[in-house]
Amino acid sequence: ELQKLYDEKYFDLVIYNEHKDDVKYETYIKLHELITQYKDFDAYKESSEFPPKNKECKSARKYSKSY
Repeated sequence: ELQKLYDEKYFDLVIYNEHKDDVKYETYIKLHELITQYKDFDAYKESSEFPPKNKECKSARKYSKSY
C-alpha cells in the first residue's frame, strides 16, 4: 500500500509518531520535503545541547536538513 502511495505521488501524509529520549515528534512528507514537528521543543533542545567546555562560554547549535 505504501508503494501505491509513492506511485501516485501522494506525499501529503503523516509517516509516524515517534518517541526518542523523551522527545515526541511527527514526521511528514509533503511535496518531496521531509518535515519534522517536535511536540516538546524544550526536551528536543536539551537533547541536542552539549555540556559547556568552560563556564564562561556556552553555546549550542543544531542544524537540520530537508531530504
